[in-house]
Amino acid sequence: MIKPALKYPKTPFERLLPLITAAGALLAAALTLSFLRKITAVAEWFVRNVSRYIVPTVGNLTSIVPFSVLELLVITASGAGIGFAAVEIVLLCKKRFYRSVKRACVLAVVILSVINLYSLCAGFAYYRAPLVLDRSDAVYKGGDITAVAEYFLTDFNNLSDKIERNENGDAIPPYSHKELAALLREEFKRLDGGYYFEYTPRVKRVANGWFMSDTGITGVAFLPLGEANVNPMTPPSALPQVMAHELAHTKGVMRENEANLVSYYILLTSKNDYLRYCGYFSCFYTLRTAVAIGNNNDWNAANGFFDNVAPEILTEWGNETAFWRTHKGPVKFLSDFLAKAGEKLNDLYLKLNGAKDGAASYQNPSDIIEIPQTDPDTGKTVIKIEPVYSEIHKIFFKIYENAGGQAAPAGATKNA
Repeated sequence: MIKPALKYPKTPFERLLPLITAAGALLAAALTLSFLRKITAVAEWFVRNVSRYIVPTVGNLTSIVPFSVLELLVITASGAGIGFAAVEIVLLCKKRFYRSVKRACVLAVVILSVINLYSLCAGFAYYRAPLVLDRSDAVYKGGDITAVAEYFLTDFNNLSDKIERNENGDAIPPYSHKELAALLREEFKRLDGGYYFEYTPRVKRVANGWFMSDTGITGVAFLPLGEANVNPMTPPSALPQVMAHELAHTKGVMRENEANLVSYYILLTSKNDYLRYCGYFSCFYTLRTAVAIGNNNDWNAANGFFDNVAPEILTEWGNETAFWRTHKGPVKFLSDFLAKAGEKLNDLYLKLNGAKDGAASYQNPSDIIEIPQTDPDTGKTVIKIEPVYSEIHKIFFKIYENAGGQAAPAGATKNA
């Protein structure tokens, strides 16, 4: 009779091996996805053929509930994180190292799973082909750039006259949040379905806007949930741009400067007076720069143009600035700490996703080129200034031309 082989109890490492293996496989997957997404052709293909189907599938489920699923998960995860840390401390104090390590392995599996899911839904979109919007490459100068800016100034001031305002001078929105969210969903239908996801979620308001306000956050989109969330305490005329910005993310536009461009384009080209007013409210200041660099970097000309902005608009801009400067929680130093920590984390997150400038990547900068030339009369070297207009400026130019303004051929210079 053959005796059965003796069974020895598994060592702690053997018992942890399945978890360690799972964590290792997930880490390898994360590194592979991180490498692949940096190849533009792969990223573009992946977004168009994989991400565009994952996000709507999950988004249609989360849209069933009226509240922010992301906010609920963040609150739950925060509580779970505190509880996890407390239990870990107790286990380590009691020298129950196996249970402590096992729990840490489970946590690693959960975190890596979330990271991989995020890469599948949003990570590749940071490295896809550049966004293309309807814009003009004409280079306007002198009186022509001033004429372009004044065209929009007239429209902005006229729209402001139609706005009903409260005692503080802030615009009173003519729509409820639900109505505004529905309007924006309709506006986004004007975008080409090739580059953008066809799915457009309903923007949700978070319940804890006070926390977002204390930390300077206006909105957040989380593609694994297909959600666009906004801080309802955001000043009213700035809120539609925030909503459109977050919607742009859920449409597959993850780079921050491009999400801004989409939001400005949607609002500025809208036939709805209120949405167009809010578009101007959010980016009209860029035309001041356009007037300056288009007039040989003459900021006196730019300031003279800007002096004609309606005083009601200036008051509302001032109110918005004051809100973000003064809105702090009951413990000011804590609010300051959270705001700075949030900025650092956002900056790090953007840099890890290919934005070399980090938080500065929200901007669409303009510039000037200084070209040394010889004055034929004096023989002396003079500096000729050539404007380099931002993408926002080019959107303004195209709207102006489509509205009947005198168009210039692409790449041409007007009023040189």
